[in-house]
Amino acid sequence: NIDGETIVTQEDGTKTIYPADLGARCEPWDDGRHPACKEGKEPGLGNGWCAQTWCYVDACNCDLPVLPMVSDYVPDARYRGRPVFYSYATCGGKNL
Repeated sequence: NIDGETIVTQEDGTKTIYPADLGARCEPWDDGRHPACKEGKEPGLGNGWCAQTWCYVDACNCDLPVLPMVSDYVPDARYRGRPVFYSYATCGGKNL
């Protein structure tokens, strides 16, 4: 784990705090953090895409039937000069 936090600006402009090591390994990073992944929201805590594990991947070295997607969470971040990609499939999940 890395000390600190990553602040993600959601589509509606709200800010969500994630751990500094966001996406470093397969975890359900959004569950309980993303506004839609809280108790009483839709899909809600522990449900749907909120509960899916995902991680950041090197899209150039990702041999999966489902292509990784560009991350909206860290839009200015780059890996080897390219945008940062994430994948549910790498972690055994599905892009819901």
